[in-house]
Amino acid sequence: MTHYHLKPGAILSLNLSLAVLSTRLAQGQGKDVVNLVGSEIVIAIMCFAVWLSSMYILREPRVPRNWQKFCVALPAAMVISVVFYFGGNLFFEDYPLQPIRELPWYLGLARLCYRGTLVIFLMYPIAYYLEEQRKIQLERTELEELRREELLIHLEFLRQQMEPHFLLNSLSVLKASTEEESTRHFVVQLSNLYRYLLHYNGSSALATLEQELEFVRSYFYLLEARHEAGIQLHVRVSEEDQRFRVPPMALQTLIENAVKHNVVSAEQPLQISIYREASSLVVSNTLRLKQHALPSSRIGLRNLAERYRLLAGKSITVHRDETHFSVKLPLIRP
Repeated sequence: MTHYHLKPGAILSLNLSLAVLSTRLAQGQGKDVVNLVGSEIVIAIMCFAVWLSSMYILREPRVPRNWQKFCVALPAAMVISVVFYFGGNLFFEDYPLQPIRELPWYLGLARLCYRGTLVIFLMYPIAYYLEEQRKIQLERTELEELRREELLIHLEFLRQQMEPHFLLNSLSVLKASTEEESTRHFVVQLSNLYRYLLHYNGSSALATLEQELEFVRSYFYLLEARHEAGIQLHVRVSEEDQRFRVPPMALQTLIENAVKHNVVSAEQPLQISIYREASSLVVSNTLRLKQHALPSSRIGLRNLAERYRLLAGKSITVHRDETHFSVKLPLIRP
């Protein structure tokens, strides 16, 4: 009986029974209260049986087309009307003013079939609407599950987008370090970075902006160890804003793209700024594209945009002029 919409069916059956009751009272059938109440109960149960049969037929895959379903539901309602009349007639009479048994059999049968037809014409549209809504909701749920699976794939893909040689380069810097304190600090930042990666690996959870900025600072420390004065990071985000959420590694993706596609030099450092603007977080960098650089595939930006769409139903905004490249990331409320 799962998803048979029992409550709406019961309410509709009761209302139909009460509608019949008012007509019967107007005809003077209230003299025999026991028969009236008993037959009304039988009629209500009969209507509910028609509801259940309609829901069953609507969900029957062997009857694929809607018109076919109705063509099956209509005679089923007629049969139910006949069965409930003769079953209840042992105790109560639905037509006390002119009992069915006093009519020719074909007229009695026609009257009962007509009753079933009225009930199905009143119930079937409502049953059809509720069933269609259930199917739509089920499709939405299945689509959401597919989106979540796709999101996990995107998260894994994003995690793997970090430069393949980044860890090796970082370890090379570690090997070249001679001061014990700087070496220890380098190891701490590297550990923080990969701890964050492992924490969100294969997860669709959002990170707080505070967590993301801590990750970015560790990541940027390693970049500074490689590029020294050739790169600078400016973060202007209040403590209150850090409670907002963003997809994990969103900022790292944009910083990595900036380093990948732009010249990094001490003479003209690559400036990267992170700040809030209205309801978005802006990640901006100075634009000095590398010569002979390979064309950008924009995979990172596409993945980031898709993750925002799936996680928050929002879109990122990309802006580029002659001197700067910036991306606006919608801040997601906790």
